[in-house]
Formats: sequence, C-alpha cells, structure tokens
Amino acid sequence: MNDHPTPQNSTDAVDAPAAAPTETPPTGSDSWKTPLLIASALLGGLVIGGTAGWAITAAQMTPQIQDLQRDADGLSADLTKMTAAHDRLWDEQEEIVTHYTDKLAELSATEAELKAREAAVTQREKKVTAVESTSFTSGVLIVGTDVAAGTYRTTGVDDCYYAWMSGTGSDADIIDNNIVSGTATVTLTKGDVFESSSRCGTWTKIG
Repeated sequence: MNDHPTPQNSTDAVDAPAAAPTETPPTGSDSWKTPLLIASALLGGLVIGGTAGWAITAAQMTPQIQDLQRDADGLSADLTKMTAAHDRLWDEQEEIVTHYTDKLAELSATEAELKAREAAVTQREKKVTAVESTSFTSGVLIVGTDVAAGTYRTTGVDDCYYAWMSGTGSDADIIDNNIVSGTATVTLTKGDVFESSSRCGTWTKIG
C-alpha cells in the first residue's frame, strides 16, 4: 500500500491572478501622428502668442511713430524754407556784387579819366608857366615850350658854357656854343634848343 498521499489535480489549485493586458503600440504609418500633433499644438500656441504680443507692441508704438513722422515732416519743411532763403540770399549777394563791381569799374574809368585830364592840365600849366617865365637855370630847354623867346642875360659867372643844339637827344649836333666868364647875353628864338651848364647861374630875361 502506498502511504504517500495522492497529489490533487492541478485544476483544483488556486488560480493565479491574470496579468494586465499589454497595450499594443500603434503600428504602421500611424505611429508618428501623436507626437506630431503635440508639437503642432505647441508651435501654434507660440505663434498665436507672438502675434498677439507684436500686435500689442505695434499698437503701443503707433503714436510714437506718428510723432516721429510729424517731426520729420516739420524738419523737411524747415529745410525747404532754409534752402529757399539761402537761394534768395545768394541771388541778392550776386546782384550786390555785380552792382558794386560795375560801380567800381565806372569809378576806375572815371578816376583814370580825371588823372589824364589832370595830367593834361598840369602839362598845359607847365607850358604856360614856362612860356611866361622870365628866368631859367641849367639844362636843355626848348624855346617857346620850356622858356619864352627873348633876350636873356646872366652875370658874375665863371666858365659859363652854353650851346644851341639840333635836338634834345644825346646824339644831337652842336649848332653853336660858347664859354664866357663875367657876363653873358643870348637871344633865344622860338623853336631853338638851348643848353646851359650849371656854371652859368640864372639867366634872366631882359627883352
């Protein structure tokens, strides 16, 4: 007789708790959709938030932009006025410069004319004075221009040299000459060229 107890049927044993069913991950082309949807939602939120923020910032900046635009318009208008004023002043300056340049030219011409007239008058006065002169000293003189025609005398001289020349140049010929001491008398005719040395002293008209 077998003394070992007979084992019971395994079907009579207490059942072990069943394992939780394992969720089968999506397969095929649907496996990437879930994270993509999450990322899209996040990106959309960021875009919406950023757009709203920009809209608020732009709305806040609009008055400042308008102020800057008004300032720019004002500066542009001022620049236009200043440019017009500058051009007007430049034109006026050109007119003034032209006017005074013309006046200066007229004055220069008038001054030159007056100088010429003064020189002519002075020359005539010299001729009149010379013609009316009743005495002369040394030098080369033209009778009738530098000295009046007539008879002249000088006294108290020593080695007085005088001469009648053919002209006033250095190459003029001697027509007649003389050297005297004591008293000398000459007769000068209009047109004569008469030369007298310094030793002759002063010739005085006597007739």
